[in-house]
Amino acid sequence: MALLTIVTGDSPNALLADMEARLAAAPLPPFEDERIVVQSLGMEKWVRQQLALRQGCAASLDLPFPAAFCRHLSEQLHRGAADGAWAPGIDARFEEQALIWRVFALLQQEALLAHEVFAPLRHYLHGADDAKRYGLAQRIAGRFDEYRLYRPELLIDWEADAAPRTANAHEGWQAALWRALLQGERPMHFARWFLQTIERLEQLASAPAGVPSRVSVFGVSTLPPLFVRLLRAVSRFVPVHVYVLAPDADSWRDGASRHPLFESFGQASRDLLATLTIPDAHGVRPPIMHVPSAAVPRDTLLHRLQHDLRAARAGAPFALAGTDRSLTVHVCYSPLPPTPRCARTTCSSWSPMWSSTRRWRRRSSATPARRAPEASPTPTAPRAWRFPIA
Repeated sequence: MALLTIVTGDSPNALLADMEARLAAAPLPPFEDERIVVQSLGMEKWVRQQLALRQGCAASLDLPFPAAFCRHLSEQLHRGAADGAWAPGIDARFEEQALIWRVFALLQQEALLAHEVFAPLRHYLHGADDAKRYGLAQRIAGRFDEYRLYRPELLIDWEADAAPRTANAHEGWQAALWRALLQGERPMHFARWFLQTIERLEQLASAPAGVPSRVSVFGVSTLPPLFVRLLRAVSRFVPVHVYVLAPDADSWRDGASRHPLFESFGQASRDLLATLTIPDAHGVRPPIMHVPSAAVPRDTLLHRLQHDLRAARAGAPFALAGTDRSLTVHVCYSPLPPTPRCARTTCSSWSPMWSSTRRWRRRSSATPARRAPEASPTPTAPRAWRFPIA
């Protein structure tokens, strides 16, 4: 029986409150960490801070990224197997940072690049210096790193020297370069571990030693299909809860009516929920529930937009107050200016603390001979445009 549960919510706070209640209802032993898989460093810090604020402290929390969760699961399964049935840990030589330097070394071997299959690489690197070779090595290692998560079966086929799986002209040299990295070995790299672990977990009748007591996946917008399959395999033995942001309970489903913004920008979340709700081998879909947030008054542009997203429809035009700055659009002339502008806008909301701190920093950094000018009491607000929601 699968123990996978999907929880959607229209607010991170609503999802966190639900997760907090579930975790508090069945506390783990004091020396066991709570596993909460996240997708970004910002989400990891936010979850820690919010749980600490709500509970008074946040300890024994492990918030790994998906790849780090797989790496830790690999180590725990191998450590917990008394008969050595589980493969050893993932080979670090095939992690992205190690691959960059190994690929860079191969790109310096003229004898290797002389083979006909490497003609595209040879043409690109003609007259190249080490900086260009290193840049190419970074791109190739990054592509191999994506393959191990999204297309691990492709790497396994390349090891077997199988026929090309696509008509892409670059598959040939990528496969040959991957085999050169293997040097005739069959190492336990991430792709091989991924496929073997999933297949073994799907076949076992009881939980193996090393599987965590429960797993939560919080605030992700997309996951590799094989990672979803791994979660399903783990959920055969322990509870797994996946928390996904969605404006309402049904707009992610095919054919459902949805707000134009969710139609344009919510494709990743819709694909993730569709993958998570695929029936298992017995035709059973995992349960899914929606956690709405508290109703907010429609007194600002942002609140009206949030209400319309939850209602899965575009709202009617309305009169916008001249002092409403709840939602602004900043027009920048290049990708670089948004960073300082975002910092300036954020810090402006902290005024007057921001103003006094800014003046102190300018004074302390000025030399006696030439002092920096005094900052204005209130930073100049960036140019912004407000728009109605049609």
